[in-house]
Amino acid sequence: MVRIRSRALLGSLLLLSVALAAACAPSAAPAGRPAAGSTPEPSAAAPAQTAATVAPAGPRQKVRYGTLNIFGDAGIFIGIEEGYFAQQGIEVELTSFDSAANMVAPLATNQLDAGGGAPSAGLYNALRSGVNVRIVADKGHSDPTPPGFPVSIYPVRKELVDSGRVRGVADLKGLRFGQPAVGISPELDLVEFLRQGGLTPRDLEIVILGFPDMVPAFANGNLDVAWIVEPFATLALNQGTVSILGYDHTVNPYHQVAVLLYSPEFSRSELATRFMVGYLQGLRLYNDAFVKRDPTAREKVISALIKHTPVKDRALYDQMTMSALDPDGKMNLESFERQQDYFLSTGTQQGRVDLSQFIDLQHIEAAVRQLGPYR
Repeated sequence: MVRIRSRALLGSLLLLSVALAAACAPSAAPAGRPAAGSTPEPSAAAPAQTAATVAPAGPRQKVRYGTLNIFGDAGIFIGIEEGYFAQQGIEVELTSFDSAANMVAPLATNQLDAGGGAPSAGLYNALRSGVNVRIVADKGHSDPTPPGFPVSIYPVRKELVDSGRVRGVADLKGLRFGQPAVGISPELDLVEFLRQGGLTPRDLEIVILGFPDMVPAFANGNLDVAWIVEPFATLALNQGTVSILGYDHTVNPYHQVAVLLYSPEFSRSELATRFMVGYLQGLRLYNDAFVKRDPTAREKVISALIKHTPVKDRALYDQMTMSALDPDGKMNLESFERQQDYFLSTGTQQGRVDLSQFIDLQHIEAAVRQLGPYR
């Protein structure tokens, strides 16, 4: 059973409202692909939990989860629809956000138990200021393994391509570029993408726009190019207003674009490990569907995505490019340091933070011990 609520969101970045991008990464690639980066031991601030994660008898315990209703939340949606959370004695309550920028404040104050999106300068600044949210698992990364698993996709308005105005990346100079927030991890991918044409983000006219709003903006000519995620990229393609110019996995592979976050209280609970078990089971079915190409798993996953995302047409799933979601929850920890380097260089981050105090691996480690490694 899942309860769904909706919440009005602030548009501006607050100190605690970290600019986490929806998109929805990486070092660990799906379905047994080699991970980029290493996984440190759990920090002293987060002692390893070894208790069994058998669901207790009695009423299900509620977990409040912040969702963007995009494919980066596939593990959650699948876990709900396939009963993986129910098996763990959990009822997931989904709270919808139109931007992950506003999840960190309710996570930090334990109003949400879990949520997440793209690591950002805002997140790192908040951690430096004493906010104690925990980075616990993969929620989306790029992987170049054929056919390619991107997070950020770069569409350009089709009229510009058809007229010859845009033939390559160098032709993007001066165009209106849409992105959901500033100071977020996909900016590192954008820098590498633009480098192919000798450009930097300063060569673009950047407008802040949520992913759902990008689709009509391309249609009415108010947007020229963007970084966008699925399912919105395919929605724009099918309205015939864009052409795809590139993908993040070709320019910055194995980048950790999105992460799962836990609130301070939730991260200390035994319930958090049971939630992780259900989440990883959902990710494993996702990998069975799109990496192992199991047709039965694919139908189950698509049914869950149809219910919880804007893409209701089953046929569109044959066209979409799926993000990489690690079936064991592993993250590319090197990405976090490169992100800090970039945010410090742009002035959006105020100082370096020791992330070993906030990366909490106890729950994925306990869940993998229970489930066994994905094969």
